[in-house]
Amino acid sequence: MYEEQDALYRLLPAYLRSQDNAGNGPLKELLAIIGRHAQLVEQDVTQRMYNDWFIETCQDWVVPYIGDLLAYERMPSPAGNNRTQSGRRLAKVLSPRREIGNLIPYRRRKGTLWLLEELARDVAGWPAHAVEFYRLLSRTEHLDHPQPNRLATANIRDSRKLELEGTPFDTLCHTVDVHCINSDKSSGRYNIPNVGLFVFRTKRYPVTKTSAYAREDIGPHCFTFSILGNDMPLFQLQVMESERTSLANETNFPLPIRRRALEDHSEKNVFASEVLYGEEKSFVIYAPHWPKNGLGVGNGQPLPIDAKHVIPADLSKWAYQVPKDHVAVDPVLGRIQFPKGQIPRNGVLVSYGYGFLADIGGGEYDRSPLPLPAEKNRFRINPNLDSDLPEKRWFKTIDSAYQFWRTTLPADESSLEDKLKAWRPALVIELTTSGVYKGKIEIELKQSELVCLVASNGTRPVIWLSDENAGGSDSISIRGKKGARVIFDGILIAGRGVDVIGNEVSLDEKPQNDGDLCEVMFRHSTLVPGWSLHSDCEPHRSAEPSILIENTAARIRVESSIIGAVHVNIDPMLFDPIQIVVCDSVIDATSDKSIAIGGSDSEVAYAELRIVRSTIVGEVLTHTIILAENSLFTAQVQVARKQLGCIRYCYVPVNSRTPRRYRCQPDEVLSSREKQSITLSVLEKEHLLQTISPSFESTRYGNSNYLRLSPCAATEIKQGADDKSEMGVYHDLFEPQRFALLTRRLEEFVPANTDSTVIFSS
Repeated sequence: MYEEQDALYRLLPAYLRSQDNAGNGPLKELLAIIGRHAQLVEQDVTQRMYNDWFIETCQDWVVPYIGDLLAYERMPSPAGNNRTQSGRRLAKVLSPRREIGNLIPYRRRKGTLWLLEELARDVAGWPAHAVEFYRLLSRTEHLDHPQPNRLATANIRDSRKLELEGTPFDTLCHTVDVHCINSDKSSGRYNIPNVGLFVFRTKRYPVTKTSAYAREDIGPHCFTFSILGNDMPLFQLQVMESERTSLANETNFPLPIRRRALEDHSEKNVFASEVLYGEEKSFVIYAPHWPKNGLGVGNGQPLPIDAKHVIPADLSKWAYQVPKDHVAVDPVLGRIQFPKGQIPRNGVLVSYGYGFLADIGGGEYDRSPLPLPAEKNRFRINPNLDSDLPEKRWFKTIDSAYQFWRTTLPADESSLEDKLKAWRPALVIELTTSGVYKGKIEIELKQSELVCLVASNGTRPVIWLSDENAGGSDSISIRGKKGARVIFDGILIAGRGVDVIGNEVSLDEKPQNDGDLCEVMFRHSTLVPGWSLHSDCEPHRSAEPSILIENTAARIRVESSIIGAVHVNIDPMLFDPIQIVVCDSVIDATSDKSIAIGGSDSEVAYAELRIVRSTIVGEVLTHTIILAENSLFTAQVQVARKQLGCIRYCYVPVNSRTPRRYRCQPDEVLSSREKQSITLSVLEKEHLLQTISPSFESTRYGNSNYLRLSPCAATEIKQGADDKSEMGVYHDLFEPQRFALLTRRLEEFVPANTDSTVIFSS
């Protein structure tokens, strides 16, 4: 109706329009303004509001209202800020669109077992396996209805069934357990009314055609799937269920591969199952020109080793005798062993999947694009090239691409005109494969220059910094002038760290902070804590920092990343405190006795910190903490200037010197005891503090449960954030809210007269 701008004006009588035209048309201009707003209202009614009628197309804020029409019971919403990205994600968890869309079919199939599995996927986003435990009870069989697969005793010769004992896919019979399945104190499983829903929280992240790590300390014939050399289980590729009306089995979940599950048998031989091994399967191994020259290569591309030549084995001691022309694989430890007389001379490439908890630290997951300027030079890096191709903007190393970009700048920039000419579009160095990139990286930027080291979406590149300079530093070196910025996005850096070095300034000169580097940003990246790992995930150099900052005013920003310690060496006479911003990340000094953020000599870092939804492993010695919220500090925090800033909804160990704290632990627990007039002895206080302190399933980077809170962690930590989520880096997984929501839905849809619970299987 209001598509034309003068639609309202044409509705007026002709004599009014003629009088308006005689007066230069003020009425026409007024109605044009009203018409534009009427057009916007019409579009809102006819288009957007029509979409809001359907659960599939409506806006997020409409989802709860559609749920109210179906008598959907919503979880109580904590006092959160829906304007933040974290708050919007929480709102989606509390009002799941998929569950409300399927609510009517759910109610029609209420009481069926397979519905519980679908409910877990739709409500909590977790794949799940439902088990009726009465089917696993050992009982007397009726002679008219024998069940030969339900034996009272376990067959010790059936290793496959024995390996699954105690898992969600256990098929052995058990004696009755009278403990209540949903008890918080001592729960039981195997009883007639019990139904358990096993959920799998660990995700599988793929790695495609990357180099295997040669364990030269063991022998040139030994390799690990992990490029860092640590042992880790291989995770199987999840196979989607063909029918939604049947219960899921082991192949439908991203689980660690068992040695027995990898085995396939013929009459005389044992080899890898083609269900798990092969291209576009769970894992695959490439060895060009192995076992003989010319084999393993086709059309210039490496070919996978045939499954008939891959033997599942236990390589825990590297003592397996591998037959000729075969390769042994241990999926539990992620190890590869070739025959001693047939060493792969041209390297080994692998594709596999590893387990982790969230999209942080980089990997082959979708990342939101960087906000880059419109004018930029994009150079692509492929370490497999024979030589650089500058005319096509393809290079073999990062340094060659940077030097080519640098040589295009004028050498003399003494005058203002030359400085303007020296400006160039941003440099974007894109790492295109999940391989290993070597070579020195020294970045020295001029005024307002921007350099981005970016991983292509869907890749996991590794920058390996090895010893190349005798007596010198092999770390990534960054220098720059006013307005210069460096960004690392989706990169894994191992072997060394990153040095951010400022321009030389003496005490006799006026500080030139305005002429220094502006910002260094790490986004979805990993700087391996301890530089590199041993086979048991212990760090090689636990005392070495991942980021070393020396006499610079640059701001350090860490987002969705995992880094080691940060050491700050700045002269307070020359610089203001530098800003360090940490968001949804981990800073891991590898020990609570080491310094996570501080000076190199156990001094206070002249830095200003902002830490949000992060986990800090190690001591923090800093000048100021402006803000810290929803975070975990595992060791002492010492702030020089505690009059500024605030720490809220965090865990901060006792005897820490911090700015004012609000709703932090263990302060809240101790103050509640004081309000109740409960006097604690020294031993009782120590026990209480030990109970409240965070406990993790693993504190070593490289493990799939890295810094995940253990099941015995205190509720004050698991639900200690401002929105009742857990403190620390995994805050935005909202696992407490997902668990509570799924538990409530489970009570509604389980079969009648049954007790149910949610069991975390991973």
